[in-house]
Amino acid sequence: MPPLLKEMLDWSEVWALLIPLAVLIWKRKIPKAAMPLVLYASIALVLNICQDVIWKNHLVFFYSSKPGDNIIFYHIHSIIRLLLFSWFFVQLQQPFLHKTKRVVPFVFIIIVLINYVFFESIFTNFSSVNLLNLTFLAPDFQSQKETLSLELLCGNYQP
Repeated sequence: MPPLLKEMLDWSEVWALLIPLAVLIWKRKIPKAAMPLVLYASIALVLNICQDVIWKNHLVFFYSSKPGDNIIFYHIHSIIRLLLFSWFFVQLQQPFLHKTKRVVPFVFIIIVLINYVFFESIFTNFSSVNLLNLTFLAPDFQSQKETLSLELLCGNYQP
């Protein structure tokens, strides 16, 4: 692959956001309901620049000993994306799934908090295998404790 094309693809997370931001700047008159999208595109641009700078320069931060580890920015980006797009769909004030659109962000925040407080670190890759393992009792105490916590959260605990 030619080096220029490789470099362009490496930074695609950054320059792809410049397209909607350019349209927003060019239009100037932005509807109030679209403000969460403007906010998302701006925050996403900053986060994606941070992700790519860390990755391309093999920087090491306090949470990792691995050079170029930028996973925390991906986690933050995903959380912000869901919350801001949820806000956007609520502001559209369409009657379709009105209550659901208002409840989803709160349920999401609760699930994210439970996941990052009890099961995984925000500084590591998310693994759905970890969630699958929680449904089976493993021989070690930690897995049993996690399974018990999950049963308590779901209301399935039988003493």
